Amino acid sequence: MTWDNTTPTAGQSLGNSRPTVLAKFNTLQTAIQTNHGDITTADTGKHTFIQWVVQASDPTTAAGEIARYTKLVSSVAYEHIRQPSDGTVIQMTGKSPIISANGSTFLPGGLLLQWGTSTVTGTLSVSFPIAFSTAPYSVQITQYNTAGSSVREFFQVSLVAAATFTIQVINASGGGLSPSARPCFWMAIGKQ
Repeated sequence: MTWDNTTPTAGQSLGNSRPTVLAKFNTLQTAIQTNHGDITTADTGKHTFIQWVVQASDPTTAAGEIARYTKLVSSVAYEHIRQPSDGTVIQMTGKSPIISANGSTFLPGGLLLQWGTSTVTGTLSVSFPIAFSTAPYSVQITQYNTAGSSVREFFQVSLVAAATFTIQVINASGGGLSPSARPCFWMAIGKQ
Protein backbone atom coordinates (compact mmCIF):
# COMPACT_ATOMS: atom_id res chain seq x y z
CA MET A 1 0.00 0.00 0.00
CA THR A 2 1.22 3.50 -0.83
CA TRP A 3 1.07 5.83 2.16
CA ASP A 4 -1.11 8.91 1.95
CA ASN A 5 -2.48 11.41 4.44
CA THR A 6 -5.86 11.94 2.79
CA THR A 7 -7.99 9.25 4.49
CA PRO A 8 -10.23 9.81 6.27
CA THR A 9 -11.16 13.10 4.66
CA ALA A 10 -13.00 15.84 6.54
CA GLY A 11 -16.61 14.83 6.96
CA GLN A 12 -16.00 11.22 5.84
CA SER A 13 -17.67 8.61 8.00
CA LEU A 14 -15.35 6.13 9.75
CA GLY A 15 -17.52 3.32 8.38
CA ASN A 16 -16.69 4.40 4.82
CA SER A 17 -12.94 4.76 5.46
CA ARG A 18 -12.52 1.74 7.78
CA PRO A 19 -10.77 -0.56 5.21
CA THR A 20 -8.31 2.18 4.26
CA VAL A 21 -7.58 3.08 7.91
CA LEU A 22 -7.02 -0.61 8.80
CA ALA A 23 -4.68 -1.00 5.84
CA LYS A 24 -2.72 2.04 7.09
CA PHE A 25 -2.47 0.55 10.59
CA ASN A 26 -1.19 -2.71 9.09
CA THR A 27 1.38 -0.78 7.04
CA LEU A 28 2.51 1.06 10.19
CA GLN A 29 2.74 -2.18 12.18
CA THR A 30 4.86 -3.80 9.45
CA ALA A 31 7.17 -0.76 9.33
CA ILE A 32 7.50 -0.57 13.13
CA GLN A 33 8.21 -4.30 13.43
CA THR A 34 11.06 -4.18 10.90
CA ASN A 35 14.12 -5.04 13.03
CA HIS A 36 11.98 -4.70 16.19
CA GLY A 37 10.10 -7.04 18.47
CA ASP A 38 6.44 -7.66 17.74
CA ILE A 39 4.31 -4.75 19.04
CA THR A 40 1.76 -7.23 20.40
CA THR A 41 4.29 -8.92 22.77
CA ALA A 42 6.54 -8.00 25.70
CA ASP A 43 9.31 -7.24 23.14
CA THR A 44 7.54 -4.06 22.06
CA GLY A 45 10.05 -1.24 21.52
CA LYS A 46 13.09 -3.54 21.56
CA HIS A 47 15.42 -3.86 18.60
CA THR A 48 16.16 -7.28 17.13
CA PHE A 49 19.11 -5.68 15.29
CA ILE A 50 20.05 -2.32 13.81
CA GLN A 51 20.60 -1.50 10.15
CA TRP A 52 21.92 1.91 9.09
CA VAL A 53 21.88 3.59 5.73
CA VAL A 54 25.44 4.53 4.76
CA GLN A 55 25.99 8.26 5.19
CA ALA A 56 27.85 10.31 2.59
CA SER A 57 29.35 12.54 5.31
CA ASP A 58 29.53 12.83 9.09
CA PRO A 59 26.19 14.05 10.52
CA THR A 60 26.08 17.16 12.67
CA THR A 61 25.47 16.86 16.41
CA ALA A 62 24.21 19.41 18.94
CA ALA A 63 25.41 19.79 22.51
CA GLY A 64 24.43 16.75 24.57
CA GLU A 65 23.81 14.37 21.68
CA ILE A 66 25.91 11.84 19.77
CA ALA A 67 25.40 10.32 16.34
CA ARG A 68 25.89 6.62 15.64
CA TYR A 69 26.03 5.79 11.93
CA THR A 70 27.87 4.05 9.12
CA LYS A 71 30.02 5.58 6.41
CA LEU A 72 32.42 4.21 3.82
CA VAL A 73 36.13 3.81 4.54
CA SER A 74 38.02 2.52 1.51
CA SER A 75 34.69 1.41 -0.04
CA VAL A 76 33.65 -0.59 3.06
CA ALA A 77 30.86 0.52 5.43
CA TYR A 78 32.03 0.82 9.06
CA GLU A 79 30.26 2.02 12.19
CA HIS A 80 31.19 5.46 13.56
CA ILE A 81 30.25 7.67 16.50
CA ARG A 82 30.34 11.46 16.43
CA GLN A 83 30.81 13.25 19.74
CA PRO A 84 28.51 16.13 20.89
CA SER A 85 28.68 19.58 19.29
CA ASP A 86 30.11 18.28 15.99
CA GLY A 87 32.98 16.79 17.99
CA THR A 88 35.44 14.02 17.23
CA VAL A 89 34.42 11.24 14.84
CA ILE A 90 35.47 7.81 16.15
CA GLN A 91 35.52 4.75 13.92
CA MET A 92 34.07 1.88 15.99
CA THR A 93 34.44 -1.11 13.66
CA GLY A 94 37.09 -2.18 11.22
CA LYS A 95 38.82 -5.14 9.66
CA SER A 96 37.68 -8.57 10.78
CA PRO A 97 39.78 -10.05 13.59
CA ILE A 98 42.22 -12.88 12.99
CA ILE A 99 42.02 -15.09 16.07
CA SER A 100 45.13 -17.27 16.07
CA ALA A 101 48.68 -17.43 17.46
CA ASN A 102 49.62 -14.77 14.88
CA GLY A 103 46.57 -12.52 14.72
CA SER A 104 45.07 -9.07 14.83
CA THR A 105 42.01 -7.13 15.93
CA PHE A 106 40.59 -3.70 15.28
CA LEU A 107 40.33 -1.23 18.17
CA PRO A 108 37.90 1.74 18.22
CA GLY A 109 39.42 4.94 16.93
CA GLY A 110 41.07 3.31 13.92
CA LEU A 111 43.79 1.37 15.75
CA LEU A 112 44.96 -2.11 14.84
CA LEU A 113 46.44 -4.45 17.47
CA GLN A 114 48.52 -7.37 16.16
CA TRP A 115 50.41 -10.16 17.90
CA GLY A 116 52.39 -13.26 17.15
CA THR A 117 55.10 -15.72 18.03
CA SER A 118 58.43 -16.17 16.29
CA THR A 119 61.59 -18.19 16.72
CA VAL A 120 64.70 -16.14 16.02
CA THR A 121 68.22 -17.30 15.26
CA GLY A 122 70.30 -14.14 15.03
CA THR A 123 68.04 -11.97 12.86
CA LEU A 124 64.50 -12.54 11.58
CA SER A 125 62.20 -10.41 9.42
CA VAL A 126 58.56 -10.78 10.56
CA SER A 127 55.48 -9.94 8.48
CA PHE A 128 52.40 -8.59 10.24
CA PRO A 129 49.18 -10.59 9.63
CA ILE A 130 47.72 -7.37 8.13
CA ALA A 131 49.81 -4.42 6.96
CA PHE A 132 49.30 -1.19 8.93
CA SER A 133 48.59 1.98 6.92
CA THR A 134 51.92 3.40 8.20
CA ALA A 135 54.69 2.04 10.45
CA PRO A 136 53.13 0.98 13.78
CA TYR A 137 53.42 3.23 16.83
CA SER A 138 54.99 0.48 18.93
CA VAL A 139 56.37 -3.07 18.57
CA GLN A 140 57.10 -4.98 21.79
CA ILE A 141 59.03 -8.25 22.18
CA THR A 142 58.91 -10.68 25.09
CA GLN A 143 61.37 -13.57 25.28
CA TYR A 144 59.84 -16.99 25.86
CA ASN A 145 62.38 -19.06 27.79
CA THR A 146 61.60 -22.70 27.01
CA ALA A 147 64.83 -23.93 28.65
CA GLY A 148 63.76 -22.82 32.12
CA SER A 149 67.27 -21.60 32.91
CA SER A 150 68.85 -18.17 32.83
CA VAL A 151 69.45 -16.95 29.28
CA ARG A 152 71.93 -14.12 28.74
CA GLU A 153 70.45 -12.66 25.61
CA PHE A 154 68.17 -9.82 24.76
CA PHE A 155 65.84 -9.06 21.88
CA GLN A 156 65.99 -5.94 19.74
CA VAL A 157 63.42 -4.55 17.27
CA SER A 158 64.58 -2.70 14.16
CA LEU A 159 63.52 -1.79 10.62
CA VAL A 160 59.89 -1.23 11.60
CA ALA A 161 57.66 -0.66 8.54
CA ALA A 162 53.94 -0.89 7.75
CA ALA A 163 54.09 -4.59 6.75
CA THR A 164 57.22 -5.95 8.49
CA PHE A 165 59.72 -5.52 11.29
CA THR A 166 63.04 -7.16 12.21
CA ILE A 167 63.94 -8.96 15.43
CA GLN A 168 67.55 -9.54 16.50
CA VAL A 169 68.71 -11.72 19.38
CA ILE A 170 71.88 -10.32 20.93
CA ASN A 171 74.22 -12.36 23.13
CA ALA A 172 74.60 -10.28 26.31
CA SER A 173 77.79 -12.02 27.39
CA GLY A 174 79.99 -11.50 24.36
CA GLY A 175 77.90 -9.21 22.16
CA GLY A 176 76.99 -10.11 18.62
CA LEU A 177 74.06 -12.11 17.34
CA SER A 178 73.01 -15.25 19.16
CA PRO A 179 73.58 -18.49 17.22
CA SER A 180 70.76 -20.25 19.12
CA ALA A 181 67.09 -20.37 18.10
CA ARG A 182 65.12 -18.33 20.62
CA PRO A 183 61.30 -18.16 20.76
CA CYS A 184 59.53 -14.90 21.52
CA PHE A 185 56.13 -13.24 21.60
CA TRP A 186 55.58 -9.91 19.88
CA MET A 187 52.81 -7.32 19.87
CA ALA A 188 52.35 -4.21 17.72
CA ILE A 189 49.84 -1.36 17.73
CA GLY A 190 49.33 1.17 14.96
CA LYS A 191 46.91 2.82 12.58
CA GLN A 192 44.60 0.60 10.56
